[in-house]
Amino acid sequence: MTPLSPSRPRSAGADATASPTGSTHGIPGLYRLVNPVKTYDWGSTGAIPALLGRVPDGRPQAEMWIGAHPASPSLATDHLGCCSSLDDLVRSAPGSLLGKRLTATTPPRLPFILKVLAAARPLSMQVHPDSHHAARRFAEEDQLARSGSQHHRLYADPWHKPELLYALEPFEALCGFRSAGEAAALLRQLDVPNLAPVISCLSLADEGLGVRRSVGLLLKSRSRWAEELVRSVVSAARSHRHPAFATVAELAHFHPLEPGVIVSILLNRITLQPGQALYVPPNTVHCYLRGVGIEVMATSDNVLRAGLTTKEVAAAEVLSVADFVPSAPRVIEPERDGRGEQLFAPGVQEFRLSVQELAAGERRRWHDVGPRTVLCLDGSCTLISGNRTLALVRGESVLIGGDVGPIHVEGQGTLVSALTGSL
Repeated sequence: MTPLSPSRPRSAGADATASPTGSTHGIPGLYRLVNPVKTYDWGSTGAIPALLGRVPDGRPQAEMWIGAHPASPSLATDHLGCCSSLDDLVRSAPGSLLGKRLTATTPPRLPFILKVLAAARPLSMQVHPDSHHAARRFAEEDQLARSGSQHHRLYADPWHKPELLYALEPFEALCGFRSAGEAAALLRQLDVPNLAPVISCLSLADEGLGVRRSVGLLLKSRSRWAEELVRSVVSAARSHRHPAFATVAELAHFHPLEPGVIVSILLNRITLQPGQALYVPPNTVHCYLRGVGIEVMATSDNVLRAGLTTKEVAAAEVLSVADFVPSAPRVIEPERDGRGEQLFAPGVQEFRLSVQELAAGERRRWHDVGPRTVLCLDGSCTLISGNRTLALVRGESVLIGGDVGPIHVEGQGTLVSALTGSL
């Protein structure tokens, strides 16, 4: 897979959005997209501008969202040049945008978001709730708001947020908990006396309960004692060579007194190689450390932060929602069609990810095409329907509506697509 290396600059892009450079005219039911870019402080200054062919402006550009979440929807332009917000477009014409199969089984909403994620430094340690927790807690917070309560909302919507990350370059992450025995052995190596209560929890017969209690001791310890414990652990970790202790030093550089630095020792560290994909189920504690990749996820913005952040830490909510049973990170193997397309299907209703390499002169046919968001990662391609065409170059994207018939695609380059999962 070609990494997002610099290409010929097209525009500085003062509003930090991805804008199409080709004609807006093309195939009915296909919409060129203008996609919002998030300037979170952990973002890379160069990766997303390189994809879009822009000169970096010095600001971190962390995520480009391609989807219809109402908090940050793409703008869609049809073959007649009419432009509207993608979430408004879905609401106004769900049958043609989503297709009969999807509107018959789910609420009228595009169920997935495709993102480019470019992390130059660690994100927060976080968890995304499952459908049950999200729906119940969102409704409870709605009720509190209607009653006039000043309660701070933790839930942005009533949806779960499973996600899949496809690496474009070596990508470092923490995901899920290592075994309690392995975590306890690592903590003992540090020889820090104040870790004794945490290590004791890890010896419980119920492994998941032991991990939960050990994490709870750390996340709830917002005190001078906790700060001294973090200092002691970081100091001891620097004299050991295990990768878990290298992670401690790395995180402490950004969050020197944060208990989440210690929690990281309990988590699995994984390095994704280019072309590998990691599935993060709901309720899974994870932390992306650095790298550039493509994310596809259910359309939700529910994030419960467990630490390693300057934003609010929802420790109690994380402890009630997260799955603390140790498990290995789930690397998804693609289904291959033998002609250059890989399909990553984690078995959720909302999404699959397609990665397609097009060779020069090759022509492919997409049958069950919509709804599908398509991003050109490299090279150029042409989408063909009857006698109509729509060209895409590196950094450009489209939505293919659910009522569009078979599409032919030809060109030379790499396309990534988000499409629905098992409905």
